[in-house]
Amino acid sequence: VVGGVRGTSRLAGSEEYDPATGTWTSVAPLALGRSHHEATLHPNGQVWVTGGVAPTGNTSACEIYNPATRAWSAGPALAAARSMHTTTITAGGTLLVAGGAFLATCESYSLSTGVPRRETWAPAPINSYHYGSASTRLADGRILVTGGDSYPKTFSECWILDPLARTWQATAPMPEPRESHHSFLLRDGRVLIFGGYDGDTSLHTAYLYSPSSQAWTAAGWKLAVNSGPYYPAVQLKDGRIL
Repeated sequence: VVGGVRGTSRLAGSEEYDPATGTWTSVAPLALGRSHHEATLHPNGQVWVTGGVAPTGNTSACEIYNPATRAWSAGPALAAARSMHTTTITAGGTLLVAGGAFLATCESYSLSTGVPRRETWAPAPINSYHYGSASTRLADGRILVTGGDSYPKTFSECWILDPLARTWQATAPMPEPRESHHSFLLRDGRVLIFGGYDGDTSLHTAYLYSPSSQAWTAAGWKLAVNSGPYYPAVQLKDGRIL
């Protein structure tokens, strides 16, 4: 768990959680405190933190955490400063950064070759900037992007991006509009979404998306409390979600 905000202060602190012992350990802080960033697990075990809101506003800075040394190092800067964006590692090993405040563009970075590339969303399913969406790589390599916000509207619309063909396709909208929610691929190939904010109220509902039927169903449970936006969640190796 890294960064965040307390009052008006952007935090740089980092902590590790051990599911085996149920304990937290403080580790080295970020060089730049930030909130509303993205933290992405690299296949090699590193964690890439991109963008976010720094004390001076949106930042393009990237930092990389090495769990072996418990230390941070500077990573390649984003082409554009952004926050509340989505990040997904494609099946081809590319880090895809999409949307955010206040951009309707995406950029990619090859984790194998180290080559960055900025590109517009084509064909753009979004007529203006989107922030607070969630993105999840499906079992077939495509990416499901759900909801988000473009003030004053919060969206229920969903899209599927083919990262190879660079094409977007609309799919069934979520039953409720939401932004700053969580989205995880389950072992059976479905996608679970929960929490977030609908523009007026924090949400405790959860839904499942089936890529085969392109349909949403209620998950059959709700969070114990309306969780609201801006909290982190991570999927553990055994499939549970912390």
